[in-house]
Amino acid sequence: LASGVTDLNQRSVLLKQLSRLQIKAKKLLSTERDPFKKAQRLLKYLHKTSLHAGYVEKQTNLSTLINKGSYNCVSSAVLYTLVGRGIGLDIRGIEVPDHAFAIVYDGSRYADVETTTKAGFNPARNRSAIKAFAEKTGFAYIPGSNASKRRETTPLGLIALIYYNHGVTHSRAQRHEKALLSYYRALQLDANLA
Repeated sequence: LASGVTDLNQRSVLLKQLSRLQIKAKKLLSTERDPFKKAQRLLKYLHKTSLHAGYVEKQTNLSTLINKGSYNCVSSAVLYTLVGRGIGLDIRGIEVPDHAFAIVYDGSRYADVETTTKAGFNPARNRSAIKAFAEKTGFAYIPGSNASKRRETTPLGLIALIYYNHGVTHSRAQRHEKALLSYYRALQLDANLA
């Protein structure tokens, strides 16, 4: 719905595709016991399969990602979080100014996951991943040490960012009524969305 798919039959097809992806990922990663290794392998798997068409800055819709394989930070973080949580990983979203990514937990241990690049698992420990991310997106990675710019959110909070991004697009096009409606929907899913 956040991606604008209002037809029930179309949504049903997309949900089945998402479910099949989750089943395949679960089967592929079933022997991996370490949550971090599983999360890292999931990122590489999604880039080989679903995220195949590459990064497109304004492509925030999960439906387009599923159908065409193009993505931005929000849609890739939503997909990674939904699939990862579906296979038992403790994954949440991180929102920073003009960007979103994921974080995976194993008890008190955690690792950031920059979902826009296949080398984005725990990017603070991998300079080449940070460089690849910056070249692909034009953004600078914000590590955990800069906590004042980071906000952890739920999967619904990530989906709220899809509505928020639609609001920004409508605002820039002077479609203020549609922008307000998108912002309102975003706030309904995440009341703390600044």
